[in-house]
Amino acid sequence: MRSLILLLLLLVGGVSAQGQDRRNVAILVWPGAELLDFAGPAEVFSAAGRHRLYRVYTVAETKDVVRCQGGVDIQPAYTLEDSPKPDIIVVPGGNMNPVMRNPHVHDWLRRHAPAAEVVLSVCTGSFLLAELGLLDGAAATTHHFGFDRFERDYPRVRLQRTQRFVDNGKIVTAGGVSAGIDGALHVVARLHGPEVARWTAREWMEYHGGPAESAAK
Repeated sequence: MRSLILLLLLLVGGVSAQGQDRRNVAILVWPGAELLDFAGPAEVFSAAGRHRLYRVYTVAETKDVVRCQGGVDIQPAYTLEDSPKPDIIVVPGGNMNPVMRNPHVHDWLRRHAPAAEVVLSVCTGSFLLAELGLLDGAAATTHHFGFDRFERDYPRVRLQRTQRFVDNGKIVTAGGVSAGIDGALHVVARLHGPEVARWTAREWMEYHGGPAESAAK
């Protein structure tokens, strides 16, 4: 219950940082975004380091309520115009139509992605990054339903069909839905060490074995 309450607070209004060393994690949302694609990473980043390492907040084109895939409503904390500068950007998947040709979203990503430490896409969120050319010449993955289309539409990207997440340095792409948790744990392990990621997975999220263990190594 404590975990659920914290996550809801994060998604509705953001969490104020209580220290200058916290990294900002901006989660891009829009109507039709897949809920678990961003709720999973939000939980990972918010809990990491016993809730002391990251400030997690949602960003959308406006502050109007966003209905996610599955019918859950989210109140964005910031707009594209007033969001804090992100250190980490999370791009979920879901219904990509509202963002694939949206110049405001494209401008925001082009402005912030180069300066961010890490951009994490989940599921079909990689299509948006590929559309902007951010994955050209790099390895990446996406939801397995989209493999053939991704390979056809973005031949400059080296699609990895067998990996749950792919880290090419600046950008980490994760497969479908729950793979975003593993991708986020990998980012935490990369930035703070495997023990921090393991505590987040095992002690807080009760996420044991398999991908969680490999992501935290």
